[in-house]
Amino acid sequence: MSSNLSRIPRALWRLDGRIAWVESFLLCVLFFGLVAGGIAQILVQNVPAAGRPWLARGTLLTAASLAAAGAVALARRKTGARLLVRGRGTAPSPSSSHPLPLRSKGRASGPLPFALAGFGFFVWGWLQVSSDIDYLMQAALFWIALVAAGLAARQRKHITMELLDKVPSPVVRRIAAGVAALAAAGIAATLLGIGVQYVLDSRERGEIFRTLYATGFSIPTWWVKLALPLELGLLSWRFFLVLLETILDYRPHRAEEALVPEIEHLHESTDNGEALA
Repeated sequence: MSSNLSRIPRALWRLDGRIAWVESFLLCVLFFGLVAGGIAQILVQNVPAAGRPWLARGTLLTAASLAAAGAVALARRKTGARLLVRGRGTAPSPSSSHPLPLRSKGRASGPLPFALAGFGFFVWGWLQVSSDIDYLMQAALFWIALVAAGLAARQRKHITMELLDKVPSPVVRRIAAGVAALAAAGIAATLLGIGVQYVLDSRERGEIFRTLYATGFSIPTWWVKLALPLELGLLSWRFFLVLLETILDYRPHRAEEALVPEIEHLHESTDNGEALA
């Protein structure tokens, strides 16, 4: 019975992994687009008006973002590496029943999502009181901060989760983890409702994204604000998965350790000429 129940979080984590890949791809696009937007702003401010049309912020930002997305996709295709993740190891055995595409026990989360989360929230707050920075860059930072926070939740890099690892008693640690996950999921779900109402209010007011006027087209502002309900929904979903796996006593990293042998041991056995079973 427990084996059948363990398939539930496995399947859900696999689905969430595909969502996280889209988030990682979007994060790369936003990050490189933000850099391109900063360059465009400098050029627009220092180039005579006659030479500005081809330096429109929206045009340069879009082109640079698409180029960055293409480069990331090409690198993934050639190397098989996961976005924003680093590690070592080999693919698991084809006979493995585990649905997750685990590659190595030593695989670890890259630091970029967490660095961008903190950086994004800090700079975005500062930009709210700065009239010299383009609103398009503010929107990009807003998305970067929220998407990175969602990825951090998936990879369990939140303070509450780190503190729970310090509790000596396994029973107390498990109960505390369940309570913390339930509280976090509930708070995120509550904020999700507020975020949805925020987007609906913006849509009813008919606000237009003002930055893109110079490029000849515009988009509704509520499209930009969609990051709030989308990522809050994912945060609630991921904390629910943590709660579910806590109840079922299932951990993805335990399955990974059981499936993938020690890389160093394999290398040592090969060097000594020992036959591998």
